[in-house]
Amino acid sequence: MLTRRIGIMTALACLPAGAALSDEPFYLVAASDSIQRYDLDGNYLGDLIPSGSDLTSASQMALSPDGSTLYIGTFQAASNVSIFDANDGTYLGNLHDGGPIAGPSVIAYSHAGTMLVSDFVGGNVYEYDLDTLAPLGAFFDSANLINPHEIIAIDDGYLVSDYGANRVFKFNLDGTFDSNFLTNRDGISRPLDMLLTEDKQTLYVSNNASGRVTAYDMQTRALLNTIGTGQLTFPEGLEFAPDGSLVVANAGQGNLKRFDINTGALLDTFELIPSVTQGSTDVHLVTPADCLADVNGDGMVTPTDFTAWIAAFNASAPECDQNSDGACTPTDFTAWIANFNAGCA
Repeated sequence: MLTRRIGIMTALACLPAGAALSDEPFYLVAASDSIQRYDLDGNYLGDLIPSGSDLTSASQMALSPDGSTLYIGTFQAASNVSIFDANDGTYLGNLHDGGPIAGPSVIAYSHAGTMLVSDFVGGNVYEYDLDTLAPLGAFFDSANLINPHEIIAIDDGYLVSDYGANRVFKFNLDGTFDSNFLTNRDGISRPLDMLLTEDKQTLYVSNNASGRVTAYDMQTRALLNTIGTGQLTFPEGLEFAPDGSLVVANAGQGNLKRFDINTGALLDTFELIPSVTQGSTDVHLVTPADCLADVNGDGMVTPTDFTAWIAAFNASAPECDQNSDGACTPTDFTAWIANFNAGCA
C-alpha cells in the first residue's frame, strides 16, 4: 500500500449532522489561482476555491491533521500561507502578516505535531503551533539551505528538498544538519516535491529542471527508476493513486500525468479546466473515511441512524461499536451521540 507524505492526512473534513457524504476518492489540484477537484478518471468535479477568490499563485497544499482546514503556500505572488475551509473553500485568513517568511512554499508537520513551513525565498524552515498558529522560530539549522521546498518526516529525522542547493538534505530530529542525502550525482536536478512509500523504503523526487521523477532506495540511496523523461515539463507535486500508480502535477503543461511506477509507462493525461500554463503545481488524493455515525449506510447522518444503532446493539452487529473498542456495550450509545454531533469524516 502507498500513501501520501508522512504526517499529512488525506481524509475529508468533518461534515455537519444531516450533510450528504461523498463516498468516492478524488484529487485536489492546485491550478494557479484556483483549487480544483477531479475524479480518479480525470473528470472535472468543480472548484473548491474558484479563480478570482482569495488565492494567488498557489504552490503546495496541506490538509490539517483533522482534514478540516486547507493550507496553501503562495510564495510566487502573495508570499503567505493562505488558509481555507477544506469543505467549502471559505477563506479563513493568512498564517502570518508581516512575519519572517518571505516566500512560503510547502506546509508539513513535525514529529511533535507542529506545523513546518518552508521559506523558499528566505532559505529557511519555520515552525508554528498547530492549534494557535503562533510562530515558534526557525526549525532547522539553515546554514545549508538556499531554496528549501518539500519536508518529509522520517524515523530518525527529516528530509528537505532544496531547489537552489540542488540537493536533498537530511536533518536530525533536533533540527541539526546530518548529511547530503541526495545530490546531482544521484540524478537530482532542481528537486521540488518528494513522496515516500508507506513502507518507507522508496523515495520519489520530482526534478523540475530535467523534467523527470526519480525513485531511490531509502537504505542504499541507489537510483531505482526514472519516470517521465520527455513527457514532463517542470514537474512539481507528486501523489499516489489508489492503485499505486504515480500522479504528477505537470506544471509546465498545465495538466496531471499518471505513470506506472514499475515500468514508467504513461497511463493517463488529465487536462485541467480551464487550461492553465505553469499552473498544476500540486495534487492531493482525498479519500473519505468510514462514517461511524451513519449506521444505516444511507450516506446521511440523521436521527434514523439512532434506530439503526438500536437494532445493531440488539443484534450485537459490528455497527454497534461506536468507540472502536471491539465490543458492543451501552457505552457505544454515548459514543454514537458524540459521533452524530460531530458529523463524519
